[in-house]
Amino acid sequence: MKNIKYVTTFILLAFCFSSCTIEDDDNDGDPVEELSTDPLMGQVYGENFTVVGGTSRFLSLNGEDVIRVLLYDVQVDCTNNESSIISINLPRQIGIHEAGVTGSINDPNSTSFQSLINFKVEVVSFNNTEVTARVLIDRPSINSFVNGTFTVPFCM
Repeated sequence: MKNIKYVTTFILLAFCFSSCTIEDDDNDGDPVEELSTDPLMGQVYGENFTVVGGTSRFLSLNGEDVIRVLLYDVQVDCTNNESSIISINLPRQIGIHEAGVTGSINDPNSTSFQSLINFKVEVVSFNNTEVTARVLIDRPSINSFVNGTFTVPFCM
């Protein structure tokens, strides 16, 4: 009788262990969280977007020194007065930042825009001639996702 009890327990345990599955840790369908080293591109308000030009300036915003970056889908220079597609206020500090990073995405076909806060950027380098950074913006509510690297001139 004791043997039947042990055999039954063993069979039940074997059945339980064999029916367990190991979950696949594949991130298919999950949002991308890594900053890309490819050129900055993606979608803005559902339309394909690739950075072609941009400008940057030092700025004091709410008492903090930032680098204001304006990104465009056309070539621009420091005399440009057109509205940018993406505006980012980068911390003046090399490294990866998420908290407190602000900016906006502007709809290229209207005056609509979406303010951005707390998205992922990496300030790779900056000096008095240019700024290089990587950015990841994912805003499904406005069908916008961009990820990649850009270098833009510094404008006085």
